[in-house]
Amino acid sequence: MPDNAFYLMQNVHFCDVDGTIVFLDANRNRYSSLTKVQSGWFRALQCGEESTETLGLAIRLQQRGLLTADKVNGKPIAPGQHSRTTSSLSDKALSSNKEVVLEDVTHFLWALMSTWLLWRTQRLKINTVLRVSQRWTTSNGSSADHADDRLARAVSAFKQLSVFFITTHDQCLFRSLLLVRFLALKNLHAELVFGVRTAPFQAHCWVESRGCALNEFYDATHEFTKILSL
Repeated sequence: MPDNAFYLMQNVHFCDVDGTIVFLDANRNRYSSLTKVQSGWFRALQCGEESTETLGLAIRLQQRGLLTADKVNGKPIAPGQHSRTTSSLSDKALSSNKEVVLEDVTHFLWALMSTWLLWRTQRLKINTVLRVSQRWTTSNGSSADHADDRLARAVSAFKQLSVFFITTHDQCLFRSLLLVRFLALKNLHAELVFGVRTAPFQAHCWVESRGCALNEFYDATHEFTKILSL
């Protein structure tokens, strides 16, 4: 690799939305994008092409804290690998829409308290929130098939309880974190997914399990390009 090689900062993620490169700096809670022309230079930079344009762009992105020349603190310039969303529980009439039991209420209240404390203390710092949510899922969650009745029943209980405690005006990240925590308490693993779209720009967050969206409609998820999932 050449001496003037650049690397993506560890807390930075990106995706290509219809030819436009969009970045998420999870450490600064900041989204940004390149122009179409700059996006072409960035793709050339990914391929290792050297030119006045690619070098100039790399230097500007380094100044913005998105790239680094430090291999130790950086990572290869490559988009994340994300599974394709293939279905959604929100599009289905859940056959497991059973009565909510006391254990569901206990898990929901515990999840609500821990999520609210995280939300308040971290002041929406995405990077810290992501680390904690990963700890929740790795310490409590086990992989589960989206067709599993346990997962469908848990999501049904969550939705029934949510109407009493949260509203659609609560941010999608908070609602999704709450669902991830609730499922982890039931030993069910799920992924937190971030997506973006352009024209106009919008970022969104939802929860998936093996390609099945748990708290968003299938068509809605396909309006967004995934930029981060964990």
